[in-house]
Amino acid sequence: IGAFKSAWNSARAEAAKVNRSAGGRVAGEVLAAACDRLLTMLLNFAAKRAGMIHEGVPVGVALLAMGSYGRRELAAYSDIDMLLLHGDNLGDEKLEALVGNLLRPLWDAGLQIGHAVRSKGECIRAMEDAAAGDSAVETTTAVLEARFVSGDGALAGAFYNVDVPEFFRRRGRVFVDAKFEETIKRWQGLSVYRTQPNIKESPGALRDFQLALWIDKAAHLSGHLPLLKDRPLVSKEVIDEARAGYERLLTFRVSLHALCRRKQDVLDFSMQQAVAEDLSYEGLDELKGPERLLRDYFRAATAVHRLAQMVTRRYLEERAIASRDIERLRRRIIDDDFTRIGDYLYASRDDLFSGEDWIEPAFRAFLHAARLGISVGQDVGEAIRARLPQITDQTRAHPGAAIHFSDLMRSRENVARTLRSMRGIGLLGAYLPEFSEIEGLAINDVYHDYTVDEHTLFVVEAADVLYASTESFDQFRRGILEQLPRPYLLRLACLFHDLGKSRGAPGHSERGALMMPQIGQRLRLSAADVRMLIFLVQEHLTLSKVSQR
Repeated sequence: IGAFKSAWNSARAEAAKVNRSAGGRVAGEVLAAACDRLLTMLLNFAAKRAGMIHEGVPVGVALLAMGSYGRRELAAYSDIDMLLLHGDNLGDEKLEALVGNLLRPLWDAGLQIGHAVRSKGECIRAMEDAAAGDSAVETTTAVLEARFVSGDGALAGAFYNVDVPEFFRRRGRVFVDAKFEETIKRWQGLSVYRTQPNIKESPGALRDFQLALWIDKAAHLSGHLPLLKDRPLVSKEVIDEARAGYERLLTFRVSLHALCRRKQDVLDFSMQQAVAEDLSYEGLDELKGPERLLRDYFRAATAVHRLAQMVTRRYLEERAIASRDIERLRRRIIDDDFTRIGDYLYASRDDLFSGEDWIEPAFRAFLHAARLGISVGQDVGEAIRARLPQITDQTRAHPGAAIHFSDLMRSRENVARTLRSMRGIGLLGAYLPEFSEIEGLAINDVYHDYTVDEHTLFVVEAADVLYASTESFDQFRRGILEQLPRPYLLRLACLFHDLGKSRGAPGHSERGALMMPQIGQRLRLSAADVRMLIFLVQEHLTLSKVSQR
């Protein structure tokens, strides 16, 4: 036991060192390889004690790695999940001797072990329950990504080459449905942009990328579901960006586990400084090391979440087609360039965003979406996103963009939702570079539980909520809102009030006010409107200061 502990602690230390230089994916491979060696040794020992060795190799039992261990993505204090797959005719006495001699040393060494002991038939029966939408969907997921480590290779090969593909040919679609429903439920009420994210479970975290992996493996095994690379509008660029983001998240998780010396997946305020130091994040351009760490986290999480959203949206569209939901598939022409199909807005022609004036229909698309309470389709979003690297000051100065953006800010509903969608594809930050500077920016203070950009959009959303409210306690405030001569300026001030935080919190009101003339020129605002924006941004802390006297 002492030698086992020593070997595992050495592997943990080596993984932490590798993580700093080569990242979390390589560090996970180091730990998984060490675990493979130790478990192979223990399985041989246990099989020998149980009389299940033939020519030095265990027979009638195979050890399969599952979860992060199966993916070779172990962090130092991750659960080591495994499946002991055994033959159907193995006697209870041998099985008890095998399992006891394998697991007791692991428990005595203090490792967190997650294990299942099943025959091939028992596995398939458990997966049938999972595919039916039961909470045991985890069983199917675990089997889907399991990896052979040691033991009877013929037994494991028969299971994975015959039994599992046969199951997914029959039940693959039901499993995929269950995984998507599970993901949509996990996202409810949560945000990518919390300043203390769960690296494993939050929207945009590791689970989102793993969703794409699970769906892809299920599709491959089924032989008839579409693979990820073949799904419309899920481009190689999107997949590559998500994969790079995923590997960065793995790096953060390995560091967090190593520093806490326990299983810890929430990157909370108390650990952000330590992780930043461990991964050599230093202060730069008035941003502290932890703030730069979190900005990288949110950029990675945004890329991962984008892929998960694309795959999920495509799934919902495919489900509507399969169910022949006529209402969701009904076409309605919005104007010469756009058509509504169900809850999405699509371009009526492929070359809509190919010309020099592409930014005008881009903003018109989002204005339509806001007015109709729907979302832009993936084809529209990806076509706009493809043009963003070519955006220039001349493009931003297009009068159509200013008109549509101003009309959006004059809308009474769906403004914040639409701005979030524009941020998601990069249009908001490309059109307003000042806003891009606060995207993914986390400032550790009592006012912000979210990144500065998400906090800003919550403020904009407050106006949406007030316009729609029929509550008696909102009547006074809504009456004031209705009487404002230029209510769109309130929306703009909400959107711009924290732009100055791109250079730190102290003095941000004054810095933000200095940005207003240039932004006002881009939006073609009158001189009087610009003066009012300067005042509102510069004085936005006054009410807070007065209330706290």
